[in-house]
Formats: sequence, structure tokens, C-alpha cells
Amino acid sequence: MMTLVYLATYNVSFLPLVKATSFNSLMATSTNTSSSTQKEREALIQSGWWGPYYKSGSNHCEWKGIECDTKGSVIGISLAFELTIPTSKLMLKNLNITAFPNLATLQLIGLGLRGSIPKEIGTLTKLVNLGLSTNELQGKLPKTHSNLGQLEMLDLFCNSLRGFYPF
Repeated sequence: MMTLVYLATYNVSFLPLVKATSFNSLMATSTNTSSSTQKEREALIQSGWWGPYYKSGSNHCEWKGIECDTKGSVIGISLAFELTIPTSKLMLKNLNITAFPNLATLQLIGLGLRGSIPKEIGTLTKLVNLGLSTNELQGKLPKTHSNLGQLEMLDLFCNSLRGFYPF
């Protein structure tokens, strides 16, 4: 396995962690029911980040930055400098990440997110790509990162994080 690590003062960034994991195999093993997709939709709404992009009854799989599998379960959240999030909602903890059991990609880049990385990030056991660069995140990396056994890419550059990723 090849691991690239880039460190800068008060910034931590980890780039491609090379593993032989097939994204298709992750999609094939997704668990889903209509109630779980409803919980995912509600978590997206409650974050307050998609305010102008959703309407009552609209399909969350069609919202900006959301990717779903064929069953309607969220497998990707990818936003890079794309949403204008109200200042009161700029905390990463506003997104209930435990509501997304099939999430393989979480890219929240340059959104101005504040606070720390929640320990619940470790519940995303299917996560392959995690990018939280160019935000205002602070604090220690949660030890629950060690639960992310499928992780291939981790990018935390341009934040004020400290700690070590458990390789």
C-alpha cells in the first residue's frame, strides 16, 4: 500500500490511500429500505444546506451534489465551493452522517464548515473518499477514523486539525 502524507503548520492532509476495493462491490452490498432513504432525505433537509435546492416531495437524489444508488440510497455527497450555507448552519455536525449507511463519498470542500470532525464519522464503514479540505475545521482527529477500513482517499488540507490518522 502506498500512502502519501502532506503536512503543513496547523494543517493536515492525507492523499490517496491505495487499496484494491471496487466501488461497484460497495454499491452491490448497499442496504436500503424506503424508511432508510426517508431518513437520509430528512438528514439532508435538517442540515439546512440544501434550502434553495429542495422542494417538498422532491427526490433528494436529484439535488445538487447528491448521488444515489439504484434503490435511492445516498452513496455520495460531493460539494465543492458550490452551496451558500447560512452562517448558522456552517457546522459539520449539522449533517447527521449516521443517517447514511451506504455513503462511499463525502466531499465537502471549501464550504467554510466550522467545528470539529464528529466522532460519528467512524460509522461510515463503506466510505472510500473523504474530503474536507479548505474549511475551518479544528481540533483533534477522532479516534473513530480507524473504523474506516474501506478508505482510499483522505484530504483534510487547509484546516486547523491535529492528530494522526491510524494507518
